[in-house]
Amino acid sequence: MATVYIPKSTTDLTSSGVANGDDVVFGEGSQTVTNGLTAWSGFASLNTISFDRRFTGTVGGSGFGSLTVDVDAGAKKIVNYAAGGGALFISAAGPNALIERFKQIGSGSANLTGGTFTRVEQGSGNLNVNGSTVVPNFFQSGGNSVFQYIVGTSGFQLARISGGTVFSERGLDSDFASPLLQISGGDVTIARVDSNSTVPTGTGSTASGVIEVLGPNAKLTWRGGNIDTLRIFGGTVDFTGITQDITITNLFIDGAAVGKSKILTSRFFTVTNLTTNRTIYGAESDTIIL
Repeated sequence: MATVYIPKSTTDLTSSGVANGDDVVFGEGSQTVTNGLTAWSGFASLNTISFDRRFTGTVGGSGFGSLTVDVDAGAKKIVNYAAGGGALFISAAGPNALIERFKQIGSGSANLTGGTFTRVEQGSGNLNVNGSTVVPNFFQSGGNSVFQYIVGTSGFQLARISGGTVFSERGLDSDFASPLLQISGGDVTIARVDSNSTVPTGTGSTASGVIEVLGPNAKLTWRGGNIDTLRIFGGTVDFTGITQDITITNLFIDGAAVGKSKILTSRFFTVTNLTTNRTIYGAESDTIIL
């Protein structure tokens, strides 16, 4: 295993000297890498790939494809995208089609274009996840993220969002036990671009899905379907744009959130169970004003 630095003028990765198990560093440069993007896809796994702040180039893109790699073995198993600008198009491909951990903490635009990224961490910049990329675990403290709809039930198993903005066409993984979307800050929208399409849900296997909106800086705009358990403690949840009747099986809400509860209704569709199967904490009344 070696550490291989990609020279700043490199636009073709075919002869980069990278081998299975290596640590790869894009340390500087502003070039566009257009060739050899699949040169590492046959390796069982790279250990790490790092993009430092002095790297402002673009890897892959329209007409060129994506950097295709496995990063799921070794000591670190991480792609660390801390670039100072530019863009990265990357796909989990190869023997396992798996990138264990992807971290976006730079100023560039990260585009995930296929395979499974077991854990994605978003701290800054822009993140775009296409409809063929599975992301079971997602953590965001800043920046902007967009998740395209994914066919099937491959939604979030665990997502914690504390800042930034998120637009997601996918909800919870309805085949997974106790999937959780927790919002403690930021502005999150769960909706389809085409409102006539199948909507994302907040459900898990055996009715175990949980969505939590916690604190005064947390906002969820929900244009999805049913939710198994919804907990609103100080946060804001907006149902005004739902595109069908939905059911909230269990609602837990505190006094601070009750004061914002008028937007828990829709002009055109019904939200079931808001006034029956619910628990209110610390409010003047145990009634939700709708």
